[in-house]
Amino acid sequence: MKSGSITPSEMVCLHEILNLKNTCAVKSSALETLVSDQRLQKILEQDVASSKQQLQDIKNVLSQTNTVT
Repeated sequence: MKSGSITPSEMVCLHEILNLKNTCAVKSSALETLVSDQRLQKILEQDVASSKQQLQDIKNVLSQTNTVT
C-alpha cells in the first residue's frame, strides 16, 4: 500500500473504536442529566469531552489519509 493509506484491518479497528467512543459519549451525555451528585456529573462531563476529542483525532487521521474529507 502507498504511504499514508490505511489497511483494511486498520479501518476495521478504527470503525470499532469509533463505535465504542460514540456509544460512550452518548451514554455519558444521557446519564449526565440524570445524576444529582456533582462529582459524578463532572466525571461524565469530562468523559464526554474526552470522547469528543478522541473522535476528532480519529477524524483527523482519516482525513490525512484521504479516507474522509
